[in-house]
Amino acid sequence: MHTHSPTWDDCQQLLKTLFTTEERERILTEARKNVPGDNGRPTTLPNLIDERFPLNRPDWDFGNAEGRERLRVYRQTLMAGPRAASGGTPPYQFGQETGGKDYRPVQDLREVNKRVEDIHPTVPNPYTLLSHLPPSHVWYTTLDLKDAFFSIALAPSSQQIFAFEWHDGNTGTPGQLTWTRLPQGFKNSPTLFNEALNQDLNSFRQSHNSVTLLQYVDDLLLAAPSEAECRSATGDLLQELGQLGYRASAKKAQICRQIVTYLGYKLKEGTRWLTEAMKETIFRLPVPTSAREVREFLGTTGYCRLWILGYAEIAKPLYEATKDKVPWAWGSDQQKAYDELKVALLRAPALALPDPLKPFTLFVDERRGIAKGVLMQHLGPWKRPVAYLSKKLDPVAAGWPPCLRIIAAVALMVKDADKLTFGQQLKVVTPHAIEGVLKYPPGRWMTNARLIHY
Repeated sequence: MHTHSPTWDDCQQLLKTLFTTEERERILTEARKNVPGDNGRPTTLPNLIDERFPLNRPDWDFGNAEGRERLRVYRQTLMAGPRAASGGTPPYQFGQETGGKDYRPVQDLREVNKRVEDIHPTVPNPYTLLSHLPPSHVWYTTLDLKDAFFSIALAPSSQQIFAFEWHDGNTGTPGQLTWTRLPQGFKNSPTLFNEALNQDLNSFRQSHNSVTLLQYVDDLLLAAPSEAECRSATGDLLQELGQLGYRASAKKAQICRQIVTYLGYKLKEGTRWLTEAMKETIFRLPVPTSAREVREFLGTTGYCRLWILGYAEIAKPLYEATKDKVPWAWGSDQQKAYDELKVALLRAPALALPDPLKPFTLFVDERRGIAKGVLMQHLGPWKRPVAYLSKKLDPVAAGWPPCLRIIAAVALMVKDADKLTFGQQLKVVTPHAIEGVLKYPPGRWMTNARLIHY
C-alpha cells in the first residue's frame, strides 16, 4: 500500500481479499478513530471523519494535488486500522461462578485461540491421577485455588495479544484494555498454570515426603496416613500457597476429612466411587438428537468407564452412530445402549485404589471383537476390583478366530492396565491357553510384526 499508491477502490478490493467481513468492519471502525483533525491529532468530529475517511466511494479528483492529498490521508488512516484491530477482541462477557453469587470476567478469546500455537498439554490425566494415591493414606484435604490463572503474570510482550475494547458505561468513552495476568478462556492457560504451580510446589513435596500431594490444574488433594500428619501438612501447604501468591477458596475447602470429593470422585479409606451428583447429572441427560450430542454423551460417560464392566461392548452401537459418513439414525440398538450405560452408572461399585507395592491380577476375555478386563488386587483375603477395562479390537484382529482374538485382547488390556500398575507384577488370567499359541503362531493369520508387538 505504501509503494504502489492504490486508489480508494484498490483499498476496498485489498480489504475484501485479505480479510473477512467481520474483520473488515473492525478495521474500518478502528481506522475511523484515528482520522486526523486540523491539529494532526485524532478527531471526534463526525463531519471531519466522514469527509476524510468516507465509507462510500468519494468523488475526489486524483489528477490534482488536493485529491492526491486526500487519498494520502485516507491510506495513512486506513493503515492504522489493522494495527489497532490486530490485538483487540470483542468486549469480555461475564460468567457466573458455579454455586456462588460472584461474577468473574471472561473474555471471548476464540479468535485468539485460532491463531496461537498449541502447547503440548502437561495436565495430568484424571484417568490415572488417583493411582498415585497410596491406599494407606486415608486422611484427606482438598483445596480449590481461587481465580487461579490470575496468579500468573503475563510477559509484557504477550499482553497485546489479549487487548480488547472497553466502553465506559457512564461516559460512553471508548478505549482499549489488556490483561496483565493469565486470562480465563485462553486455550493454553490450564497447561501454563499447571506447570507453574507444579514447579512452585516442588519444595513442599520434598520437605513433606510422608504425605502425598496431587494436583489437577488448580485442584489440590493432600493425603496423609494420620489425622495429625494431615493437619500439620495442610497448615504448611496453606502457608506455602499464601507466600507464593495463591489463594484457596474457603467455601470449597475440605480440611482433614476421611471422606472427600475430588474431581467428581468420592474417596474413603482407600476406595473411590462416583458421586451421586455425577450420576444424577448423567442420568438427566436428554436423549441425543445428533451425532455431536452422542459424542458428548460418550465423552461424559467415558470419564466413568473404569466403573462399568464391558463399557466398550455396551457403547458399541453409540460409537457407530457418531460416524460422519453414516447418515444419522437413532434406533432401538442405540436406545438400548444409551439406557444400559445410564443404569450401569447408577449401579457403579466402589473401586479400590491401586497399591503400587502389591502385585495385580488381570482377568481378560473377548467377545464379538471387544476386549474386556477386570484389574484386581488382594485386600486381605479377598480380591477387590481396581478398574474395569474394555476396548474394541482393530479390524484385522477382530476378523481372527477366537483363539487368536484373545491374544490381541490381552495385549490391549495389559497396555491399559499399565497406566494403573506402574510396572508392578501383573498376573494375567484368560479362558484360553494363549502361551502355546504365541510359541507356535499360525503364520497365515499373524504377521511377525504383530507377533513381536504382542
